[in-house]
Amino acid sequence: QADVGSSARAGPIQASAPASRGATAMNCCCQAGDTPRSTVVVTATGTLQAADSCPPKNSNDLPPNIVAISIDVAAGAKVGLKLAGAGPSLKVKAVTQGGAVEKWNEEHPETQVQEGDDVFEVNGIRGDPTDAKPYAALLAAMKGAPRLDLRIARAT
Repeated sequence: QADVGSSARAGPIQASAPASRGATAMNCCCQAGDTPRSTVVVTATGTLQAADSCPPKNSNDLPPNIVAISIDVAAGAKVGLKLAGAGPSLKVKAVTQGGAVEKWNEEHPETQVQEGDDVFEVNGIRGDPTDAKPYAALLAAMKGAPRLDLRIARAT
């Protein structure tokens, strides 16, 4: 595996193979003011693979299987997701009642968070594939955050 880029907040991205047929490219791993570092390809099976550039500046530039959302979480409120670690991402197992995500889903039917989605970025943080629990950074970024800027790969 080749290390193709990192940022102070995101950690390295490692490539396991070149993009395959049916894959969707998406830019990532930069933050405001960063220079281009890498491009991630989300394959038809939902795995992330590295390639080379910088992220789209708004959600209109994202591929159709990627959703960028921002959810406000009131003090003391629950996020409202049941998640399972899935490599450097978090697999959505369920959206629970009474949480901030359920409210988001009601107000934004076109970008609902759904069972089977993969959360691969939280507030600019990505899972570190070199960590024993690569998804741990995502969970830490969610904990107690008043706002969640999420990047989600749709289940296919």
